[in-house]
Amino acid sequence: MAWLREVLDELGIVRASIVGASYGGFLALNYAIAEPGRVKKLVLVSPAAGIVALPRSFYTRLVLWLLVPGRPVVERIMDWIFADRFPLDNPVIQQVIAGSKSLRPRIKVYPTVFEDSE
Repeated sequence: MAWLREVLDELGIVRASIVGASYGGFLALNYAIAEPGRVKKLVLVSPAAGIVALPRSFYTRLVLWLLVPGRPVVERIMDWIFADRFPLDNPVIQQVIAGSKSLRPRIKVYPTVFEDSE
């Protein structure tokens, strides 16, 4: 939140429209809760947790992905995530596979479901 606040301040942006997908959706939602006056519009695309908790099986697969990187594991996880809605030759899936080869997780805020009051 501090980083995004500083970027917006330096750019002179008082209110911004923010879009986030997956973990980015969780972070966008987190920012909107912390700084509601600075968010003009918020678009969340399948935000990781935040609204609905991630199943434990997700974390199991994530650990497997990190411990055994490579195409076969990534393909199995992508099949599970996308439930065969996209062919694995889809450019987005190919990008995920390529990116996973050098993935070094640096998650500083783990996705959790926000309280109704938030």
